[in-house]
Amino acid sequence: MTKRLTPKQLQKALRKHRFPADDGWTMTTPTASAIAVTNGSESFNIEMILDQQRAGRVDQLCTALGRLLLTMRDHEPTITWAVAAPHTDAWLETFEKIPLRVLATFRLALMLADHDRVIEYPNDYEYDERVLLDDEDLSDLVLPSDIDDELDALLDGDMNNH
Repeated sequence: MTKRLTPKQLQKALRKHRFPADDGWTMTTPTASAIAVTNGSESFNIEMILDQQRAGRVDQLCTALGRLLLTMRDHEPTITWAVAAPHTDAWLETFEKIPLRVLATFRLALMLADHDRVIEYPNDYEYDERVLLDDEDLSDLVLPSDIDDELDALLDGDMNNH
């Protein structure tokens, strides 16, 4: 699907196709495997995975996720955490192992990059498909846990006013 990307090529693909300077994005490289991008109101901390070897892909993903977890702070609500990997079917399959609940809870973005584009996973279609196929109940991530009581109170209030 794509030729092996060097760290610089992966950074270049992310800058060109997802975080262009023309749109106000600035990029820093705090470590050899990480980049941070910001445009003033939005920030991404991205761990890059570069090895396309079949063996150890899950371990590489776990290492990248672990590095992100160690840098997460509660007081940073505008930051999205991300993992970027080469755009291959094998990496897509590896990303699919991460539960949707984890992606939503941790504001985690997954990016598949090659020389010509950056694809964010899951897109809306893939997200909906996984919810249906995996039967994950994510309603509590969208609606507060006491929504039934709030709706009952609202309806009772409206009924009493009529």
